[in-house]
Amino acid sequence: MNPADAYLESMVTTASPVQLIVMLYDKVINLLHNAKSAIEMGLDDMENLKTKAESLSRATDIVIFLQAILDTEKGGEIAVNLKSIYDAFIQELIRINVENDVKSIEEMINIFEDLRSVWVELEKRYEENAQRSAT
Repeated sequence: MNPADAYLESMVTTASPVQLIVMLYDKVINLLHNAKSAIEMGLDDMENLKTKAESLSRATDIVIFLQAILDTEKGGEIAVNLKSIYDAFIQELIRINVENDVKSIEEMINIFEDLRSVWVELEKRYEENAQRSAT
């Protein structure tokens, strides 16, 4: 195993559930940036077309996974709302892949960044509460 893969494996195996969600959001954001760049560089180039298609496909797969792991019993209304958001994201990613809509990619990046910040704040509060409970 190369050092980068070992590092990634270590990060994933030691991360909290919320940190794993943040990592998935980071990956979606990165993939959306890749797709946006590929579209902007021109889809006449087959490599750009391939990058766009693969990036949007992988982003869609991650959103489907995020939706699949939602626990609506434990998560209640928040999980139900996230499920609806993820449904909309999946449909939007499919549309973007067909229409090559850079503006919509930018909007999705902004939404994912906002959602990511909520998860980061949630993790921060959880850690603070855990520290208070330990003392």
